[in-house]
Amino acid sequence: AATNMSLSWTPIMNAKRNAVTDKAGLTNLGATCYMNSIIQALFLSDDFRQKLLKLKGLNYADDDKDVQKAASKLKIARTRFNKHEWLKMKAVTQELQRLFASLRYTKQQAVSTRKFVQLLPAPWSPGTQQDSSEFAKYLLDCIWETIQSSSNLAHYGTVLEKGGSNSKTYNDAITFSFDESHKIDPFFGGLQRNNIKCSRCGYVSCKLEGFTELALSITPEQKNSGSDDAHELCTTKMIEDHFGVECLDGENQY
Repeated sequence: AATNMSLSWTPIMNAKRNAVTDKAGLTNLGATCYMNSIIQALFLSDDFRQKLLKLKGLNYADDDKDVQKAASKLKIARTRFNKHEWLKMKAVTQELQRLFASLRYTKQQAVSTRKFVQLLPAPWSPGTQQDSSEFAKYLLDCIWETIQSSSNLAHYGTVLEKGGSNSKTYNDAITFSFDESHKIDPFFGGLQRNNIKCSRCGYVSCKLEGFTELALSITPEQKNSGSDDAHELCTTKMIEDHFGVECLDGENQY
């Protein structure tokens, strides 16, 4: 006997956003989950999201004297781009702004990333899985390089000149650096100090290094603990181990 079946379904782009989290997702265009995870992580970073959405009036000004003066005051080593290259980066930055605005205000369950992906250079095309960390580096560099070759940089330089580094407007600005010789990523990053102390004479050798990511290790003890306790592999513990004191002896000394 034949059985009649009626299937009903709702396209994800027409479904409503999650009622529990009040958050919308991003569509997967084919192995773009690594990209979506970075976009969503950046979107959920309140400070970054707010600063990106405030960016407006991005005009190419790489040869502008005020921009060059601001770069000097802000101690920024700028990469020079021609206008054609800069317009491509600007398009990516502005489309990310649109994505953030859509994620914030859409009532749909998911937002399409198709226009954003179409603006990206190789190897960020759909269909091939890529490293999420490398994509994050590319995207942040793209945004920062868009800003540093625009008239916005001149604005931050003027703020610094008039109000000083303690002014609220300057503190709200996107760009900053620790000092001239140890610049860090303008959005995410830090400065770490590596001290090596001689166990005999007590002499301390100090080296400062900027970083935008930390390579955290799972210790052999954690691997072999056999414990299901989440604390055993928590990020905080791995960060503490990363910055912990280590005795350089035996094969580990130099």
